[in-house]
Amino acid sequence: MHDRIKEQLPYVPDFYGRNLDALWDVITGYIDMDSVIVFHGTASFTDDFAIDQMRKIIETFREAEKKYGKPNIAIES
Repeated sequence: MHDRIKEQLPYVPDFYGRNLDALWDVITGYIDMDSVIVFHGTASFTDDFAIDQMRKIIETFREAEKKYGKPNIAIES
């Protein structure tokens, strides 16, 4: 999942650590305030591990949105 995040977000630095702490650093330090992050296809996950990882990633984005007002996120199944 973290590789996909790095692929899809152009402002993720090369040294991205591919874990939730590194994701927090990217969200709070590299993503523009006006960005809107859209998660597509989240309902298609069937593997419990993938579902859990996606849930944690989305929670991390939501925590940053709540604390800093950025980035705006949307979930599309």
